[in-house]
Amino acid sequence: MSTSHESTTVITTAATTPTIITTTTARSPDKYEKFEWKYCNGSSHPGVEVINIDLTPAPLLYPGDANFTFIADIKRGLIYHGYHHHVFLFSAGAIIVKLDILRIISGITLPVRCYIVDGKEVGSCKYKDLCVTLQALFSQFNPRDCPQELFRWGIDCKCPFNIPASQRLDVHQLFSSSALSAAQTSFYRLFASGIFNIKVEISDIRGPLVCLELRFTIKPTKKN
Repeated sequence: MSTSHESTTVITTAATTPTIITTTTARSPDKYEKFEWKYCNGSSHPGVEVINIDLTPAPLLYPGDANFTFIADIKRGLIYHGYHHHVFLFSAGAIIVKLDILRIISGITLPVRCYIVDGKEVGSCKYKDLCVTLQALFSQFNPRDCPQELFRWGIDCKCPFNIPASQRLDVHQLFSSSALSAAQTSFYRLFASGIFNIKVEISDIRGPLVCLELRFTIKPTKKN
């Protein structure tokens, strides 16, 4: 197996403050050894300061379980405002997410386009409301089954989001592919294996919140 060397910027987490370290590392061409993330432009945006993101195990296995960690300081509130009786509605809580996904298989880089799966957009799409998308993709993201730990940050799995500013999100969740519906399984099978480079642009009606680049590997679970 051949390897290549490249200069990369790695974001590590101390107690509360992210540190940006530039290192030169050997990179295996067939997988990322761990989940990696960085800001698109090398620095945080005033709307959201990300402290850490992680997905384990590495590589991720499908089907299987994944542990998700997301720690960030919310500097600009995502709050719903509006008048009743359909006179005026303004939803600052609707988070817009634009994904650009590259999938690498056997050394070949393939852009992932925007698909329609069971009537829902998946892939490199512009999602008009992250909350609605989460409800479609994760069965537990609904008001009845909403994880209790999310309530402390104003997330009750109702849409749109009502997340106040000046707080730190510290989310740790376990996701299991065994709990997916048929529609959700169809989505995840599109990304069941490969190396993924994903650019994530997050904004709301007032402008950009944060832009991130994510890198990780997914492998199929070995059958006994």
